[in-house]
Amino acid sequence: MESTQTENNKVVNGLLYLPEGHGLNFPSISDQLAVRELRYDPKAIDDENLNFKFLMPAIEAAKDEDVDFIFGFSADLRRVILGFKNSEEKFQAFTAHQQAAIFAEYFLTGYTQAEGERLVVKSLLLSNQVETIIKKNEGRIAYSHAGYDFLIDAMDEHPQQSVLALDDRNTIIIDRNVTQNAAKLWQMLSEILLNLNTKGQSLYDKHIHIQCRYNLYGEKTFNVPAESKKAFDKYRTNPPQDLIHDELVLITDYKKKVFANLLTGRKGATDLAQMNLVQLDYASGLRISVEYVEDQNRLILHLSAHTHCYDKSRFAESRKQVHDRLLKIVVALGKM
Repeated sequence: MESTQTENNKVVNGLLYLPEGHGLNFPSISDQLAVRELRYDPKAIDDENLNFKFLMPAIEAAKDEDVDFIFGFSADLRRVILGFKNSEEKFQAFTAHQQAAIFAEYFLTGYTQAEGERLVVKSLLLSNQVETIIKKNEGRIAYSHAGYDFLIDAMDEHPQQSVLALDDRNTIIIDRNVTQNAAKLWQMLSEILLNLNTKGQSLYDKHIHIQCRYNLYGEKTFNVPAESKKAFDKYRTNPPQDLIHDELVLITDYKKKVFANLLTGRKGATDLAQMNLVQLDYASGLRISVEYVEDQNRLILHLSAHTHCYDKSRFAESRKQVHDRLLKIVVALGKM
């Protein structure tokens, strides 16, 4: 891969990490964006979780090249993962929450192919930062359970809208046709990269900008193997409050399909399908989502919190504060 210099900007070099036999055709976008494809054998690569481990073969292949980003697709092309270089020029992978924030902001502020009112479908466990992005950019929001089929169903409820659907499992949908969706996501990412390049910025710079503009968010997921059914019922009937020194303001129980606002006293029914999930929202912005996987007798805790980070020079410090807070909370929850 040759990295040449244009009149105004350096060429952005990338790697498209694609399953063999994908049948995709990614057109050349700009002479300031150079990419090559690396194909993987879906039978040899586990794509259940799109994370750093999934990208490792691509990162290894790129170590001797001038590669700025890696854009990877699951074998069914329904999910994507974006790899970037951090401040130390080492590759990292955005979480589903972080890459969703990047695509959501661009969809609402820079995506020219969307027409009319723009709506973002967000899975329940996806970072609340996406909600902040939607509200600050005057978009509309709808909710869904995670998973491609759930997101498609939610999109189909708004056929006249320009819709972007996102979940916490790396699914991003802007077109109901899988191959066209992949091409459009590549087009969106290309536009993001080229825009950043004109400013001399990287995807890492964009990530920090979002964390500063829309509050710095952190998410952690923990598995709780012991007495999972009993623990799930306890979170629903006696949610933690004094234990974590935070005021509980909203309980949404998707098993009973009801919610209760503890500040206003308002109660009502939820619109989504029944699921073994309860979400607890606290005054500080902390959200604890408790999911029970019945066939595995497994309890999953999803924690999300945020802090203000107006100065990018304090990004690392602020990120550590959120990380440490979530670890302290899960330790406290272990005493339930």
